[in-house]
Amino acid sequence: GDAVALGAKLQEIILAPEAWRGFVAAGRARYEAIFSEPVAAAAITAIAAEKLKTTIARPGRAPAARAAETRP
Repeated sequence: GDAVALGAKLQEIILAPEAWRGFVAAGRARYEAIFSEPVAAAAITAIAAEKLKTTIARPGRAPAARAAETRP
């Protein structure tokens, strides 16, 4: 932790809009790659599909119970 160096770098970024615009664009791209609606929906779908597979595949489940769980 070099507070003086951090302060100098922050001042440099604040005073140079071309520098912080790049940081903003990179931050936005990272956010969209991790938290955008399509990415979140795909992650939730994958988790739900895996959970459904493990629930249906449990040994000892009656065939009727398995069939009922797969109906929409």
